[in-house]
Amino acid sequence: MKKYGLILVVAILIATMGFGASCKTTEQAAVITETTTETEAITTTTETAEAKEKVTITAWISSTQPNALEKFVNSFNEAQDLYILKKEVVPLPFEQTFLTKWATGDRPDICQFHGTGNWFYQLNPTETLVDLSDMEFVGNSLYGFMDTTSRIGDKVYGPHINYATVFAMIYNKEVFNALNIGELPGNYDELKKLCKVAKDAGYIPIYDAGGDQWPLQIIPYMFFASGFKDNPTIVDKINTNQDDFNNPIFLKSIEKYKELLDAGYFNTDILTATFDGGHEEIMSSKVAMLAFGGNYIIPTLIEKFGLDEVNKKIGMFTPSLDYSCAFTSPGAGWSNWYVPDTGDPEKIKGAKEFIKYLTGTAPYEKYYQTYCDETPQHPVFEGFKSPELDLPDQQLLKYVSASSDASWGKLKYAYGPFETFMQEMVAGIKTPLDVCKALSDEFRKSAETAGSPDFKK
Repeated sequence: MKKYGLILVVAILIATMGFGASCKTTEQAAVITETTTETEAITTTTETAEAKEKVTITAWISSTQPNALEKFVNSFNEAQDLYILKKEVVPLPFEQTFLTKWATGDRPDICQFHGTGNWFYQLNPTETLVDLSDMEFVGNSLYGFMDTTSRIGDKVYGPHINYATVFAMIYNKEVFNALNIGELPGNYDELKKLCKVAKDAGYIPIYDAGGDQWPLQIIPYMFFASGFKDNPTIVDKINTNQDDFNNPIFLKSIEKYKELLDAGYFNTDILTATFDGGHEEIMSSKVAMLAFGGNYIIPTLIEKFGLDEVNKKIGMFTPSLDYSCAFTSPGAGWSNWYVPDTGDPEKIKGAKEFIKYLTGTAPYEKYYQTYCDETPQHPVFEGFKSPELDLPDQQLLKYVSASSDASWGKLKYAYGPFETFMQEMVAGIKTPLDVCKALSDEFRKSAETAGSPDFKK
């Protein structure tokens, strides 16, 4: 276990790139809506003529861009004079809306999407995406991220531009001080004891947001971590039908979530609560902990409450089922970008130029460095400097090196809407065993549909 006083908010800022492209609560729309970057504003006849000479490339993007990433993407139009990037915002629920549109055969010229197997393989990459293996970013990638995300065999289909997501628990330091918590929980039993102490003292132990569905996955992911670390071949076995999601790694983790739920350790409005609502709650000192799996929460907290207040109140720790162990995932959320094979050579050329820009390939080095500085985050390509931080740069690397990581991203087939299955369990419709069976059934159907010879019957 670790002393919580050592955990600073910047660790969270740099440790959470990726998860939950559909994770911010907004009004759902039935169609993709179109926007353009500020740099497309044309005010004179001459400028209009010049703009028409440029090639326009469209990009499907998530509606939940952090400010630094949105600024980075928008700046492409200023960084070169050959292309105009036009953004088309994919409304929530992001993944389902994206894939529904994709299934019709509609394609943008560039898109951001998950790099983890459950989502990535649904794009049918070998048939629909341009192979980017010969691009410079592949050889410049650090930390082995390109070995575990957006890759099939020796073909790389897109860059991963952010640091790995760390699934963790953030906590209110004032609450923990009031409860005299000197050591952070490392395993489930310790976490459960802390929840009882918090509830007995009148606090909400853990805030979760079933109204948005996706946050219900985060605590199970955290609990999976120690099992993944102890069983590094589990994903390979699932991919070849030698094991499934009924394995105790998954079943026990979901059972323990249900145990916390039945004990009354979550907010009573869990089925309607939103993740955005959790921002106010965790800062109000009414809630002890909030499960954390998306990078925009900390910037949002800072925008609402200020950096000093967030540093004062918020810390992070990484409990798992058996011992403290971070579950990290490169390739989750909007860290990954792809070039669909539209059959238009000029558009593909423009999309690849945008990939060069995103990855800091010459002549775009300064733009990626600025993005890392403003996020802030560790660069994931060679030749860039980590920004100055209040915390030693090694803090995040410690989490990643001690994590269970990457094999989760190698799941080859879709395991269905885990978040929906979890919501049904919270509502009393499914049991933990039902959830695991549903995951296994969906994965099996996906593998059989793909006709994989590796998935043994």
